[in-house]
Amino acid sequence: YSQSIVTVPLYDTLGPDAVGYIVNQAKISAIVCDEDKLKILLNTIRCDSNKFHSLKLIINMGNIYDVQVDEFNQLNIT
Repeated sequence: YSQSIVTVPLYDTLGPDAVGYIVNQAKISAIVCDEDKLKILLNTIRCDSNKFHSLKLIINMGNIYDVQVDEFNQLNIT
């Protein structure tokens, strides 16, 4: 909190629309997730990339494949 960083939970159990809504409304610029959620996140962004315009960085706490890196790079997300 000393860096003006706010934690915002993403409830993927509410569906991909909820994740996009939360990211858009909170203007989230970074997401930390595990390997399983990374796949879900990529599919969600593919469906409606307009809701993820503020997202610039994803920190993955697991394995990532070159194909996924390429897809995120095409979306201007590192």
